[in-house]
Amino acid sequence: MEWRGEISAELAEVGVERLLDAPVRLSRRADVLREARGWAQTLGWAKTYDAEYFALAHLEGDALLTVDARLAKRVSEFVEVLTPTDL
Repeated sequence: MEWRGEISAELAEVGVERLLDAPVRLSRRADVLREARGWAQTLGWAKTYDAEYFALAHLEGDALLTVDARLAKRVSEFVEVLTPTDL
């Protein structure tokens, strides 16, 4: 968003700091890829990038953190969706 001129450098830095302070953990699991493929098919997505992110949150029972309003709308019935301002 900073690169596109939608937010200032200062606001981008605040976003980075909030993300670094967020309770986020790294996970690499084969079941996420399988789940993502299924969700991509179910939701009619050609690519699994967003589906992988969503599938991990869904499998873990966690909220999905995103600034992508379109993604949030598509998955909000399946998982809690948060934006950075919710943190």
